[in-house]
Amino acid sequence: MRYLILLLSIFSLTGCLPEPLKPTVSVDKEMLLARDWNLAVLDLNYTAIEGKLSSGLTTSISAGPDAGQVIASLIASELSSLSNIKVVERGRIDHLIDEQQLQMTGIIDSESAVEIGKMLGADAVLVGNVTDYLSWSSLGLTGSTVSFSMRMIDIKSGQVVTSGSISRVENFTVAFQNAQKLAKRLIAEIGQQ
Repeated sequence: MRYLILLLSIFSLTGCLPEPLKPTVSVDKEMLLARDWNLAVLDLNYTAIEGKLSSGLTTSISAGPDAGQVIASLIASELSSLSNIKVVERGRIDHLIDEQQLQMTGIIDSESAVEIGKMLGADAVLVGNVTDYLSWSSLGLTGSTVSFSMRMIDIKSGQVVTSGSISRVENFTVAFQNAQKLAKRLIAEIGQQ
């Protein structure tokens, strides 16, 4: 009987969660579609939380210190499905960053990102931030929270071609699966704009 009550409580809690928010997207459609893009997708900035965070009945932990790289790879994969975007091979980017020792701090700003893009012969560079990449549990319910933002910057003009942000709390899902869904949804939204 206790398990039935707990199970019913969990299902009632999952029904109370808000619907996922629609991605916030801004696209300079004319600029995006005016040409084919050779795009360098850099790791998104991310600082993992240390240890566990507890708030009331919820305990959260970082789902991994490499969230910026994971989400950048997912975005690159989704962007390569757009007909006018060719993504620079990841190994070339890593080699250049290692060679130039540009990621000593782990954070690349827009200026250094544009310089990296120029060195790679890219037309644009994608940068961004991961604000949440967490696994959590609360009253026997588990899930993940993932939030990130990105900007595609034209190397020649410095203009933002497209930008977007998305966030989702999802039950019974690990952070990687949640991030996959978000990357797909964000890029689909960019393609529809």
